[in-house]
Amino acid sequence: MIDVNVQGIPCKAEIVSAYYSEPDHSTWASDWDYKGGWDDIEFKVYDRRGRHAPWLERKLTKEDEKRITQQLIEDAEAE
Repeated sequence: MIDVNVQGIPCKAEIVSAYYSEPDHSTWASDWDYKGGWDDIEFKVYDRRGRHAPWLERKLTKEDEKRITQQLIEDAEAE
């Protein structure tokens, strides 16, 4: 669980499930697979006390989702 912000509100986020595919330059079937692989990360948002906060999840914008996903990836790589 890491500290994040949703619309300026301090909170926490945790990965629920994550899938990642490395780039595969031997395939031409999919430009996603060839160019850069892909990731699919689902996370939950919690208040600062660690309680699930669906009301904060409803406030998430696309920018929030991208930023939090990147923060979760960086945290997972650091471990």
